[in-house]
Amino acid sequence: MKLRALAIALVLVAGSIARADNLDEFGFGARAAGMGGAMTGLASDWTATYYNPAGLINSKHVNVGFGFQYADYALDFKSGGGSQVDNQTNRVAALSAFTAGGSSSIPIDEPDRIAFGIGLLFPTRSVTDIDETTPTSQPEWIMYGNHQDRLQILPAVAVKVFDWLYIGGGLTIFAVADGATNITLSSSAVQTEFVLKLKPDIGGLVGVFVQPVDWLSFGLCYRTEREFKLTFNANVSALGIQTPLLIQALDYFTPHQVSVGSAIDLGEYAILALDITYLNYSAFREPFVVASSTTLPVPLNAEASFHDTVIPRIGVEVTPVPWLALRGGYFFRMSPVGSQRNTMFNLVDSDEHVLSLGVGLEYKGPTDPPKEGEKPAFMSNGAIGVDLFFQIHILQGTSVSKSQPGDPIGHYSGGGEIFNMGLSVYGRF
Repeated sequence: MKLRALAIALVLVAGSIARADNLDEFGFGARAAGMGGAMTGLASDWTATYYNPAGLINSKHVNVGFGFQYADYALDFKSGGGSQVDNQTNRVAALSAFTAGGSSSIPIDEPDRIAFGIGLLFPTRSVTDIDETTPTSQPEWIMYGNHQDRLQILPAVAVKVFDWLYIGGGLTIFAVADGATNITLSSSAVQTEFVLKLKPDIGGLVGVFVQPVDWLSFGLCYRTEREFKLTFNANVSALGIQTPLLIQALDYFTPHQVSVGSAIDLGEYAILALDITYLNYSAFREPFVVASSTTLPVPLNAEASFHDTVIPRIGVEVTPVPWLALRGGYFFRMSPVGSQRNTMFNLVDSDEHVLSLGVGLEYKGPTDPPKEGEKPAFMSNGAIGVDLFFQIHILQGTSVSKSQPGDPIGHYSGGGEIFNMGLSVYGRF
């Protein structure tokens, strides 16, 4: 019985109920965030490494950028469990993250035949969080919090097939972990050895960009499923009995995604962008905790129900004068979380409406070549600028009455807002 209790205690250090990705939720780059993330048929600079790598062909210049964003959570959770449960659930640390990247197209047999780019997301709250607890009845906002924080590197390339058709592909490089532990019990002491190794893992994305006429473009992008699975090989030795255990916990998960978008040039002064993204959350079948042993069964294995979602987006950009861009956007995020009424979990999430505003200020250098004997003007054929954005995420709210006997939470409800803001500084050379 002591050995069995110890094995179960080991499992209790593994497991999490966090599922999401900060790029999916808050966007990549200030211009994109200001337009509600409707960039599948529009992105052309380093942010295309996330939205649609095929769009890199439209980089034209050497593009570099650096940005910062900050999200503050004003969540409201109330339950029958009392103030201590509610306070712990509502406590989500503010998110801050740096973004950076670069892109360019190069000629081979014709201009802009090949393009390449790289993007970087660097969360300051937690580069790779591995704070694990077993899933219990303690509620948690599963789409928010430091479990979503991952240092991500996004390299990508694109090729112009025809003047109107581009294709591209890229990678998402992030960190996963595995480890091992040995525990030896004796009548006088407990000896523990623990090793944890971080290593890179890779997801992929493929994009297509079609521009049949100058004023209309279409984009298609597919992103592979990505997950961060923490794996432990544990060996428990007690009273001369060796008990090997394999313990796995899925800490981070984003599903297969397909985004389709279009950008319409409404004239010299305005662009309209439309997007829709399908997320295959119903494919999520991983248990939150898996423990297996050749000699000892450990009955901790639980799954949660998720369903597919669709996210529609719309964005607009108006340039009343060449140096000023005004932006707005909207998207609706459906919650992928299924019913919690008959489960051991209290996974708190809600459908949300997201409104965004943005502004861009840009200095464009002269395009005329210098006269004979003159030096090229500052930023000749290039530009420098700054983009700013503000988003408000309005949670529609959720309400659940548990049917599990003895559930300490009972009925609960959740809602609130999230305020997301940031800026990007860029240059085109």
